[in-house]
Amino acid sequence: MDSPDAAKDSAQDAKDSAKDSAKDARDAKDAAQDAKDSAKDAKDAARDAAAAAKKVAFGSALAAKRLATEFRDFLLKTNMFALAMAVVIGNAISKVVDSLVQGLIMPVVGVLTPRGDWRSGLQVDVWRFHFPMGLVLGVLLDFTIIAGVVFLITKAVIRQAPPPPSKPCKMCLEAIHPDAKRCKFCTSEV
Repeated sequence: MDSPDAAKDSAQDAKDSAKDSAKDARDAKDAAQDAKDSAKDAKDAARDAAAAAKKVAFGSALAAKRLATEFRDFLLKTNMFALAMAVVIGNAISKVVDSLVQGLIMPVVGVLTPRGDWRSGLQVDVWRFHFPMGLVLGVLLDFTIIAGVVFLITKAVIRQAPPPPSKPCKMCLEAIHPDAKRCKFCTSEV
């Protein structure tokens, strides 16, 4: 039969084996808890990443909208659109003026100026230099004629606005609105 020591050892082995099994069960439980915590952390990280991506996308859309608004304001508030329209209208008016000058005025000027190729024929030669004075005079004549036509067209089309009504201040003699109670320059009562 077994000796009492062998039974004791066997009981001790069974006790140690039970402790090891309990420890293994605790370790398995801890591992399961760690896996659960890791899954929760991964889920939280995915949710945070989605929120960050949504925030970046919203910020980008907001920035694009803000940029479009600033560009529209730039075009409208700085009169850039009016400047572009002025260039287009100026180009059209330039064609009208050119046709008037070439079709109506230059034939008359051609009768009054010398015959032939006077623009290229009129030169001043000094030493080795050749100054085409006919070309310079021709360009100045063209400029004067075109400027005169533009002046006449502008005078015929554009009327000056009448000056706003005003009266002089009795103290500083600056022009103020007739209904003003105080002068905006010297602040005296009117």
